[in-house]
Amino acid sequence: MNTDWGYITLIQRTSYFVLEEGDHSFSLLNARFLAGGDVVKDLVSVAFQAELNSDAINILDAKGIYKLKPIDVTIGRFLAPYDYYTPQSFTKLDMIEYPILDNFSPFRQVGIMFSYKNDLLSSHLMISNGSGKNTYNDTDKERAYLLRLDLTPLKGFTVGGSCWYEQFGTDGFYRDANKANFMFNYRNKYFFFNNQASYIAEEDAADANIYSYAYFTHLTYFLNEKIELLSRYEFMNVNTQVTGGIQTRFTFGVNYNIQGPKAQIAFNYQINGESEEAKVDNDKAILLFMFIL
Repeated sequence: MNTDWGYITLIQRTSYFVLEEGDHSFSLLNARFLAGGDVVKDLVSVAFQAELNSDAINILDAKGIYKLKPIDVTIGRFLAPYDYYTPQSFTKLDMIEYPILDNFSPFRQVGIMFSYKNDLLSSHLMISNGSGKNTYNDTDKERAYLLRLDLTPLKGFTVGGSCWYEQFGTDGFYRDANKANFMFNYRNKYFFFNNQASYIAEEDAADANIYSYAYFTHLTYFLNEKIELLSRYEFMNVNTQVTGGIQTRFTFGVNYNIQGPKAQIAFNYQINGESEEAKVDNDKAILLFMFIL
């Protein structure tokens, strides 16, 4: 719903899971309430998002955006633009679930971000509290730093990368965490091709280095204005120095857009691959209904 001062949006999601073991469930995933608008037209705006669960209300985003041309300054709690999907609403995920490499994403952070964008370049520099993903409170004196750059040299084609650095405190000791992404994608009226690779280097409690990497490749074919056919392959090694940490996943899906982004029915089937130790036999089918008011 749009008003003279801004907007109010309600997003509702439900899904149905079928596991090979025979478990079935129907659940209300969440409802989200979004509101925002201009405080000073073309200069200052605010945005707010809350998640409504059956037993709690969680504040997801609360931010102010200052449009100091040519730079935008964002202050508050918001999604860190770490990779392709984490700066986006879950209504724009393509597939129903995030890629497994987004286990490494810091997601929502409290901090300040400087953004610049033109026809060729999009850039973000963010300083936040860090201290893990989806944080509300500052648990140590150190800060986290994010740099994101994307280039669009040709219409529909984007290539970019990001790096994240933080020191986080545990029991009085500080450990480093370094993360980097490389991304490229191409979109036209017929298909969308998207790729991302991530590399992570962290220290554990014993000051030993842990190296992880992951990637995915995604393809969407737009059959017509309402029907999309999707596929995605994913690979992740959570620790290159131990066995049993490899995870692979194929996902195939169909999206039916009832009325643009306002109402959608989506179906995904996930095929989980073999680990280094044993086959993971938990393929999953997901049916989702999403409505945006």
